[in-house]
Amino acid sequence: MLKIKNITKRLFNGGYNNNNKGLSTMTTLTKPFNMVPTSTMEFQDNSMMKPVFKGPLTKEELEHFNENGYVVVKSKLIDDRLLTNHQIEVREYLKNNASIDFGNTTIGSIEESELLWKQESKMGNVSNGFGGMVNFYHGKYEYKIREDKNLYDSFVQLFQSTYSTTSITKDDLNLSYNDENEWPNEYGEFDPQHMFMFVNRCGFRIPTIIEDSSSSSSSSSSSSSSSSSSSSSSSSSSSSSSSSSSSSSSNNNKAIEQKIKLQKGTGLHLDCNPFHLFRGEHLNKDNQIEHIPLRFWQPIQAFISCTDTPKPGQGGFWTIPKFHKKCVKYFNQHKSQLQQQQKQQQQQQQQQSSDQIPTPIPTEILKRGNAYDFQDGQHLDIVDELKFIPIERGDILFWDWRMPHCNDTIHIGPSIREVVYAAHLPMVPVNIQYAEAQKIWYQTGKHPSYVAKKFSNLETINYSQPHLSDLGKKLLSIEPF
Repeated sequence: MLKIKNITKRLFNGGYNNNNKGLSTMTTLTKPFNMVPTSTMEFQDNSMMKPVFKGPLTKEELEHFNENGYVVVKSKLIDDRLLTNHQIEVREYLKNNASIDFGNTTIGSIEESELLWKQESKMGNVSNGFGGMVNFYHGKYEYKIREDKNLYDSFVQLFQSTYSTTSITKDDLNLSYNDENEWPNEYGEFDPQHMFMFVNRCGFRIPTIIEDSSSSSSSSSSSSSSSSSSSSSSSSSSSSSSSSSSSSSSNNNKAIEQKIKLQKGTGLHLDCNPFHLFRGEHLNKDNQIEHIPLRFWQPIQAFISCTDTPKPGQGGFWTIPKFHKKCVKYFNQHKSQLQQQQKQQQQQQQQQSSDQIPTPIPTEILKRGNAYDFQDGQHLDIVDELKFIPIERGDILFWDWRMPHCNDTIHIGPSIREVVYAAHLPMVPVNIQYAEAQKIWYQTGKHPSYVAKKFSNLETINYSQPHLSDLGKKLLSIEPF
């Protein structure tokens, strides 16, 4: 049963409206929510029943997201022609900006994979290799996917049933998951129908081609290829003999990984700061952690898959179901352990050298500002819970920002793994400001200011702004809702 306690406590009567004058004031809704019969969803407080937005997600899908922190929507909400046109467009982009030769190969074919594997290092012209992501932001069909009405309606449903009316105070940020802050929101209530598209990269990960032995390929593809292949492998084994098999598979995976010049997996990570959800971190001149505001708040993430990844080893997605419910509590408890490890490491360094040892970077420092990367050998208790999520072409995956996730460490599937990242951002002050920057990037073809400068102007040459629908203009803050 979907539990929506807080959204029934009071009727929502306002939202942020971007009027191009900076941060706007709260305004009263002028349009009612699209109503559905109350019997389609259950509420615990019928005296303050809130209208439920009617959208493409089923009650079961909303319940699955609420309970597990992710959901795969398999109803093919995005027109398949948009996916094909995106695939054509991204290949044209790679031809022009990375000098990739596709020959006469067919999209998604083994022949295409074999040809591109030989050119994998060229992807460095458009990407730093992280997770197979490509710095391609302003494709015509990327925008058509981002502005899709079904995608928008899905986010309305998800925001309404989660973050839109549950808020906590700044003093409560360290609270663990409970009924009062299961969907923590420092920014206050927002209208779930008002949001911004998130202009993001796309995924285009070339498989590693095993040329010498078919048996090697078979052995590797049957083993887990996540950021913790040994842990996934052990979870599927039940005998002691599987230990040596797991070790062999791990060594096999490492040998394959060494062949990769650029496009490695993401590694297990969180796209939030689990020690302080609504702040990023950096080190000051005294080598101490200082909190910094978020650039944007993306509490629910999403991608649309252009390819099938039904099995591990094909570049696909891994996560830890239900972790959103214990993320903050887990890391607050674990923080003292990390600090103790750090202290022990410093003492060992001092014993090994009489020279002054500089203060080490705090263990929990965020390498990417507001994202936490799991380090090898740490958090093994939860790494064991990693689960592979099968995805098919046309599926949309939504997941909570507190969910640890990664893609396969090695990709030895038959075809390139392709996804379009297409999250939407709630209309709250931090995102209103960010939306103004996104609008400039859309108008100029520039890439976001925080990505590597070597890629920032790749799309500005002969750039023409992609056409936007009326909804797309609202989602890009060009017109108000």
